[in-house]
Order: sequence, then C-alpha cells, then structure tokens
Amino acid sequence: MGLELRRLHYFLVVAETLHFGRAAAALYISQPALSKQIRQLEEELGVTLLKRNTRRVTLTAAGRILLEEGKEALAQFDRVVADTRSAGRGDVGRLGVGFVSSLAARVVPAAATALSVTHPRIGLRLEQSGAEEQLALVQEGKLDAGLLWQLGPQPTFDDGMVTLVLSEQPLHVAVPAGHRLAGATGVPIAELRDELWIMARGSLRRGHRADLVALCRRHGFEPRVRAEVSGMDTMLGLVQAELGICAASALTAAAGHEGVAFVAVTGERIRLAAVHPASGGTPPLDAFLEAARRVCERLVTTPSPAPRGAPS
Repeated sequence: MGLELRRLHYFLVVAETLHFGRAAAALYISQPALSKQIRQLEEELGVTLLKRNTRRVTLTAAGRILLEEGKEALAQFDRVVADTRSAGRGDVGRLGVGFVSSLAARVVPAAATALSVTHPRIGLRLEQSGAEEQLALVQEGKLDAGLLWQLGPQPTFDDGMVTLVLSEQPLHVAVPAGHRLAGATGVPIAELRDELWIMARGSLRRGHRADLVALCRRHGFEPRVRAEVSGMDTMLGLVQAELGICAASALTAAAGHEGVAFVAVTGERIRLAAVHPASGGTPPLDAFLEAARRVCERLVTTPSPAPRGAPS
C-alpha cells in the first residue's frame, strides 16, 4: 500500500506539470526513476495514463480520471491519518460525564463550553443522575466519569476507580427564611438533631445521602427524613415551603434561593469529586474537569464557617 500511494503521488505531480523533468526535480528523484515508477503504475492498473513523445506529455482519458480521483483519494488518506493521530491524542471521540442536579445550572454548562473551545471535535454526552447511578454507569463503562458530592472520610470504591477532588467547600444547611437559624453565621451539626430533613433519593450504601446520614450518626443522632426527592431545586422548593431543611454546598449557597436561608455547618466540609476508572484519564476529560474546578473556584464566595457565637 505504501508503494502504491507513492506511485500515485508521483503520477499526480507528473499529471499536473505535464513535464517529467520538472516533476522529477520537484520530487527529488531522477527522471529515469520517475519514468520507471509511472510505467509500473500503468502496468498495475492495466491502462495507459500518459502519452509521451520527445516534445510533450499529455493525459489519456484514463489519466484524466486518475488525476481527478487520485487527488481526492490522497486527500482522504491524509484526513484518515490526521484523524487517527488526533484520536491517539484524545482530540476526537466522545466523552460521557454524569453529574448531580446542583451542578446543572452553572458548573456543567461552563465546563462544556470550555471543552468545546479546547477540543471542538469531542462529542459530549451529559447525564444528570444521582451518585449511586453515576457510579454504576462509570463502572459499567457507560460513562467516562461522574461528578458527585462527598461528605466525611474519603470513600473506597471498587478496584480500578480513581477519585479526584475538584472543590472542597464549607457544608451548609438550607432552612426556611423564617427559621430560627436563618441569619446565623454557623451551626453545629448536633444542633440539627430535632429538625426534619429533605434528602436526596438514594441508598444508605454510598452516595450523598449515605454520607449525610453517616455524618449525623457520628454526632449522635439519626436524622428524621420527611421527604426523599430528586433534584436540588425540588429540595430547596420543599425547604421554602417550610417542610424541612436540607444539606447544601457553598456553591448552592452562593447562588441563593428565594425564601431560603443558608447556614454554614460548623467544622464540616463537602467535596465535589470526579470519579473515573484508573485507565480512563484522557486529555478531553482532564480539560472538562479542570474547567469544572475553575468554575467552582470562581462561583464559591462563601467564607469558611466560624463557630456559632464566635467573635467576628
């Protein structure tokens, strides 16, 4: 195949110059060697491509077809080579990322926009789902990575999984605007033992809800769950309706919500983490995650919580 492409290239140069001497000089080979390559190409194809005499070179009908189609064939081959190399560098392909609902409004769109600039030939598939669903899809190879919130100790996932912390923020609780804690600078988690909670739907095995329940238990109480819902907007809507309180990140607190106050939980942090297979790191994924990290850094303006009642 390499020899045939080379001969086709030689023919195209001769066909465009219609002069063996000039073509040989442009190709940096001798004129006899070029003539031999053209004859071998004609023998392979079983047709005459060029009419030659001592004064001029002309194309036959077959030669005109090969000139037209051959240029396109070589251009297509060059595109295949370029695309193959781009794929090897991670510049083309598809990227699937899962994310929790609280990232939908600002973080994910901004990261997607950044990826479109740095890797315009990457197709992006975004899927909003809970933490447990994301982890299952990543482990099954249906998503390249998942973006989820973590509380407490760093979780242990199955072998071959990597967790990358994109942002660490103060944990907050969202309370109704008329709640006794609205306006407080901070609240210990133990002081929330008598509250009714709105929690994300999910299991107690892993994920944000499991982390939150484990946090409450570490502080000596079992949270009373009034409702389990999907989506941060729904959770905040129920808080606004004074049906309970919910956990929130500093990112959500910075965005605000009508009828809801956000109070920092003293001494507790929440992490936005990306989870992906150890073998799944690629330049497009790195670019997407770095954009998400930068967005969080820019949007989170809430200071670290101080103990309630501490001097300001």
